[in-house]
Amino acid sequence: DTVLRQSLVERVKPVLMINKMDRAFLELQLDPEAAYQTFLKTVESVNVVIATYTDPSLGDLQLSPDKGNVCFGSGYHQWGFSLETFANLYAAKHNTNPKKLVSKLWGDNFWDAERRQWCSDPREAAARGLERGFNKFVYEPLSQLVRAISSGDIEALQRMLSGFGVQFSAAAVEK
Repeated sequence: DTVLRQSLVERVKPVLMINKMDRAFLELQLDPEAAYQTFLKTVESVNVVIATYTDPSLGDLQLSPDKGNVCFGSGYHQWGFSLETFANLYAAKHNTNPKKLVSKLWGDNFWDAERRQWCSDPREAAARGLERGFNKFVYEPLSQLVRAISSGDIEALQRMLSGFGVQFSAAAVEK
């Protein structure tokens, strides 16, 4: 809070790194929606401070993962990503526009696999059992990846990564 206020006084445009994401998977074992709500509350609480202390001449400084000014990661495990990272991966795999996709990976955007389209109505999504885009396309794949790494399931790890075009040498896998 203090560092953020000081940076705003010095007219530094903020970005947010939501760290310790590994804890959501390994220690807290948060289900996807609980994790999303936790991350959302973090972003909202930072935005309250920004709104309180910002200089209007700096323009809109509100943070949102779909704006590219929020990223997620684990400093301890040395990895991180933005929603753009995942949008680029999926866009390349499914031949779609990553800029359009990144906006679907945050907020009230729910994937309807049956209709192969997005739904933005939370009530309809709940009634139909649809999953939030962030949960389905970001959190769950990362959760599976972390579980495969933690359990030492090299075959599952290689299978998941090859789905995104990532290949490792035998020597890298052994490390």
